[in-house]
Amino acid sequence: MSGRVGPVFRVIAVGTALALGGLAVGQAPAQAAAATVQDTSGDMIKVAEGATEGDPAPGATIADFTRTRFRHRDHLVVVRAEFVDLARTGRRLTLWVNIRNDSGRYFTVGVQADRADWTGHTLFLTRRGDDCAMRHQIDYAENSIRVVIPRRCLDRPRTVAFRVYSEHVRHSWNYSLLDNGLHEDMDDRSWTTPLRRG
Repeated sequence: MSGRVGPVFRVIAVGTALALGGLAVGQAPAQAAAATVQDTSGDMIKVAEGATEGDPAPGATIADFTRTRFRHRDHLVVVRAEFVDLARTGRRLTLWVNIRNDSGRYFTVGVQADRADWTGHTLFLTRRGDDCAMRHQIDYAENSIRVVIPRRCLDRPRTVAFRVYSEHVRHSWNYSLLDNGLHEDMDDRSWTTPLRRG
């Protein structure tokens, strides 16, 4: 496990992840419509505000990915992330989803909850600053977050690939706990296998 936080994740952590590159990972053949990716638990890292490297935080469980399912449907893209634990505690909890369509355009979707509203809200960030009507659900009993994105918001792509990250800010804004949902190495830039509509 790497405690390094490269430039890509530093951008993602503030909600504007539009980085390039990476190999495909996931448990689905090329051009499938769905994929499920397992993640090692106990691989979160603790990063101080403004730092470029972090330290392992094996005892952290809130927002620690266990499995994420991605689905590219006829009209919707659905991401469901499961965690070791989710709780209404700390200052902020965020799921970030990077999406890359077959035209090479990048999108960042966020589901964020905090002390003011633990049911959360969605964020949709693109280079053009578009808006998108998405749906989400944070299920604290099931330790899961689900977000549904209309395909029209992603330019009605033929295929989509994903990266997922989580951030949990505990009692101080001075540091965050981070996890990469596709790899135990936080600095890994892998994408899922591109998923076709189906």
